[in-house]
Amino acid sequence: KKFKKVVFRLPDNEEWMLAASGGLKDTPYPWPGGYYVRNSKGCYLCNINAVEPCGDCPEGMKNESNDGGFFPVPANSYYPNGFGLYCVAGNVAEMLREPGKTKGGSWLDEPFWCQIPNVHDQAAPSPAVGFRVFMEVVEE
Repeated sequence: KKFKKVVFRLPDNEEWMLAASGGLKDTPYPWPGGYYVRNSKGCYLCNINAVEPCGDCPEGMKNESNDGGFFPVPANSYYPNGFGLYCVAGNVAEMLREPGKTKGGSWLDEPFWCQIPNVHDQAAPSPAVGFRVFMEVVEE
């Protein structure tokens, strides 16, 4: 064991935003060039409720969902952020320590809700919501 005492818990809003940013400053999305939800070929960079068809994407990515996933997809289906975290935006929204709040958006959400600063109210359980556990070092 590396640490004497740790606590595993949900992140608060500030912790989540720091982790999601992947070290980028002032970009709405967590990937390099984080101002857009598509790459230069028109392929979506996360699993969202995409209404426009995918551009010049690989054949396996073209389907009725437009972004490569009709429901939640395996976490490594899209590129990680600068800290190596996958699907920080899209796929499943992530619960925060604050009750009823999520961040990151999901496969059911429009791109707006996948932006790092946005917080979504979640009143009931949903297949579009998951969680990312943070480890807090209490004693080294």
